Amino acid sequence: MKQNILIVAPHPDDEILGCGGYLLKKSYESNHIMVLYVTTSTDGDWEDSYTKSKSLERDKIYLQLKLKGVQSKYMNFPAASLDSINKKELILAFSEIFKLHMPNIVLLPNPSDIHSDHAICFEIASKCCKPFRQNYVQQIMCYETLSETDIALDSRYNNFQPNYFLTLPSEIIEAKLKLLSIYKTEINSFPFPRSFDAIKAQAMTRGIQVGAKYAEAFQLLKLIE
Repeated sequence: MKQNILIVAPHPDDEILGCGGYLLKKSYESNHIMVLYVTTSTDGDWEDSYTKSKSLERDKIYLQLKLKGVQSKYMNFPAASLDSINKKELILAFSEIFKLHMPNIVLLPNPSDIHSDHAICFEIASKCCKPFRQNYVQQIMCYETLSETDIALDSRYNNFQPNYFLTLPSEIIEAKLKLLSIYKTEINSFPFPRSFDAIKAQAMTRGIQVGAKYAEAFQLLKLIE
């Protein structure tokens, strides 16, 4: 059965770093996916030029990879400033997206990620997954983001515990890296965590944990069947 999937990305590139393989695989299975980009930049020019150019580049690569059913929605909140925005405003904005898309599956950033935007996105989106209001939400998972999920120093808050693994073939990993190339300014050479080698190494590590060549790991928070 086709599913409506919502991927909450605090910043452009989080959706690829955290669950690019999931996005690709589920798209090829004819599911409908909406990627919600919560923030762009505090610079209006950057928002107008950079975001639009990346959107065009993303559409071009989607076409090359024969991806269908993937939509993007920009909320245009300022990056690294979600903690300064009234939570009621954020909840109302998120609620409108949930009403519009009515997702069956929701993918969220991990609440213990080092970036405050990630934690706030998790908190606000969680409030839009109440079963007595949004009973269409059947599955909620957190994804891991290199350079965010893995570097929290306080062990009390570094609580990503993967219990759902999606195995991925080599061609999906290569397509994920191609998608990541959209965000060239965020990529650096290995051992920088946001590098092609690091992304591939992470996929291999998660694959080894489940007897596969490659995988992405998630923390399943709720599943209703």
